[in-house]
Amino acid sequence: PTILFHKSPARLYGWLPLLILILLLATIAVSGLALHYIEARLVASSGETVALAAADAADKLDRFLFERYSNVLMAASLISARADDLKYQQEYLRRMKDLYPEYLWLGITNARGQVVVATDPTTIGRDYGAEPWFQSMLHGESINIGDVEPFAIMGGVDAIAFTAPLKGHKGR
Repeated sequence: PTILFHKSPARLYGWLPLLILILLLATIAVSGLALHYIEARLVASSGETVALAAADAADKLDRFLFERYSNVLMAASLISARADDLKYQQEYLRRMKDLYPEYLWLGITNARGQVVVATDPTTIGRDYGAEPWFQSMLHGESINIGDVEPFAIMGGVDAIAFTAPLKGHKGR
């Protein structure tokens, strides 16, 4: 005679809840690792994007400032050649401001620091002889580039001032 052992269904499937729990925990662990990896990649990608944008902005700012630096040196050289011609100087500054709208104000002072020519006529006659930028020109600097600060002449707008000396016929 053959004897069949029959297991009760409770015993046969008793390990199933444990298997489901192990599979659930494994799924949660794999999902957590996948989310962590995706998050790390997104953060790294965003960081790279921000770094590239910052480098691009720094490059554009550098080019912009170098152009202004070159413009100021060229203007000082051309105006120095006609140091006694105030009409020419006024026209030159007006044209420069028209061609380069990024300039808020352009002006020329005399040897004492008083504005004699400017794109804003209300500033003519103002005395800037005690200003650090003017004093640096008296002490022989070839150009002075200020920090970003409120520009009082134009109502306190943040600006960078570029200053270059004008040398007349005698080199002074």
